[in-house]
Amino acid sequence: MNKFKMEVVLIKGLKKILEFFPLALRFKFAEFLGMLTYYVIKKRRSLTYENLKIAFPEKSMKELKKIAKESYKTVAKNTFIPLFLTELIEKKAIETDNIQLAKELYGRGKGLILTTLHMGGFEAGFSLAKWFDVYTVFKKQKNPYLNNLMTSYREKTGAKTILKNVENGSNEKISECFRNKGLLILASDQYSNGVDIEFFGRSTKANEGNILLAMKYKAPIVLAYSVFKKDRINITFVKELEIEKIGKLRETLQYNTQKLFYDFEELIKKYPEQYMWQHNRWKI
Repeated sequence: MNKFKMEVVLIKGLKKILEFFPLALRFKFAEFLGMLTYYVIKKRRSLTYENLKIAFPEKSMKELKKIAKESYKTVAKNTFIPLFLTELIEKKAIETDNIQLAKELYGRGKGLILTTLHMGGFEAGFSLAKWFDVYTVFKKQKNPYLNNLMTSYREKTGAKTILKNVENGSNEKISECFRNKGLLILASDQYSNGVDIEFFGRSTKANEGNILLAMKYKAPIVLAYSVFKKDRINITFVKELEIEKIGKLRETLQYNTQKLFYDFEELIKKYPEQYMWQHNRWKI
């Protein structure tokens, strides 16, 4: 058995064992694994602190350590969500705020783009399939068996998973979403070789795809985010994003992407311990 298959066997086994325990204990175990990762993988821990120093230069090392550790716990809990999605939905452990905004925008019949960030329990977005025809974009993992397993867990909600750059199949799936007037969920806060922006005062690059898709399909965009509240996950719809046309297309994409990242900053400042700081956001 190769390492990829072994990884999937271990995940399935862990899932079966954890099913004997209450959700609160499962998330506590996830926090333990998060802290284990924090101490074991030094390179990723160092990157986390470099990111935090850029975002919060005014904070002490003690404050940054607290944020970093809580971030690791949050990321670990989020990885557990797909394993128990249907149970979380059945037990009403996923709550929504201001969902009427999303329903109103969706009701326009143009489809809807939900733009979000890697914060809290963002995997819980699949639960929105209760109200919408949901398509969610995820990065393809190296392990093909893991891709299949996680897709099977996620799609039990009735939502569809789009893996990025799968022999151009991802573009066709996105087109299908808008043909069906569906809800496309995009976590668009991580580094991408797209337009130039500032993020926490530091120059970097970002993916402008959500803005481009909104213009192409004339679909509204709603900003939303997720946070953990103990053993529950809360999804909040914040506001509709208005796209302002500034000069040529490239300028419009850059301007509106920058506006979105200012919104991201405000959310991260509000919940810094729930953000995924382990990503090389500024290509340090």
